[in-house]
Amino acid sequence: MRVFDLSVSEMLWSRRTIFMALVVGAPVLIALFLRMLDAFGAPVFRVNNAMMAGPAIFGLMIWVFYLRFTVPVLGVFYGTSLIADEVEDKTITYLFTRPIPRSAVLLGKYLAYLMCTVLIVLPSVMLVFFLVVPTGGSGIAEVFPSLVADLGMLAIGLAAYGAVRIGSPDWPVPSTRLDVPLTALNTFILICSSVTMVKALSAIKRGDRRGLVLFLLGTIAGGCAFLGIQAYEWTHLIVHEGLAIQKSLFGATFFILTGFHGCHVLSGVIYLSCIAIKGARGGYTREHNSPVEIAGLYWHFVDLIWILVFTFVYLI
Repeated sequence: MRVFDLSVSEMLWSRRTIFMALVVGAPVLIALFLRMLDAFGAPVFRVNNAMMAGPAIFGLMIWVFYLRFTVPVLGVFYGTSLIADEVEDKTITYLFTRPIPRSAVLLGKYLAYLMCTVLIVLPSVMLVFFLVVPTGGSGIAEVFPSLVADLGMLAIGLAAYGAVRIGSPDWPVPSTRLDVPLTALNTFILICSSVTMVKALSAIKRGDRRGLVLFLLGTIAGGCAFLGIQAYEWTHLIVHEGLAIQKSLFGATFFILTGFHGCHVLSGVIYLSCIAIKGARGGYTREHNSPVEIAGLYWHFVDLIWILVFTFVYLI
């Protein structure tokens, strides 16, 4: 973890990171421009006299700006930085003063660069999401204000967490109190549930009602597994580690932030269960599936929130 901390402190304010932060700002400006044109009634979302929905435009921007450009460039930037450090033996002093396996050094740096990538790309993706998805006649516009409110609450919670942590000299290193590998597995499960949610929406858009229900059940199972592992983690921390809201600021902020997200996951599981029941009864068709789309976007939003919580609470 020492290698991880040192690498993060160096990379967050490096010239590569500042340059890439400016690069990922371009899609946000484009999304803001499209949103302004849509507000003035310009036909920017019409292709061959057909209205493009906001989620379709968001997916196109993800593919063009992030997957095909930003993420590969970040991989090259941070990969060359990692190679340069090893070639120039910048870690040799650390290895002499506190000998550890070189594989541990490489893993610590890799995790640091991965976290920097998430911190750079994810805020841009979320801003593009909230600017573009409600446009073009998308049904998500109906729930957009509540999602913005949730995002604002999360931002306030993370800001309060950061302020409390900076002001507490005895704040523990998260990896010494929390089970980071178990939570990483839980994060992977939640991300996989987003994949099944995408497959569910794709199935109903093809008119495949059975596929919709099966993939929704897979998503619900992923959400239940996430909540089960989180319940196990809470029980272990409270019963065996003695961590509690009233005993320390670390415990208070941890349980509030993870509990806030857990409530959203539980709400999503109940929401998706209702969608699955209605879908099994034939309530959705190839032409009428906007409730499934809204539920899917809510579930992806829950995933994005957790990535932020996991990064700031468990890794930093």
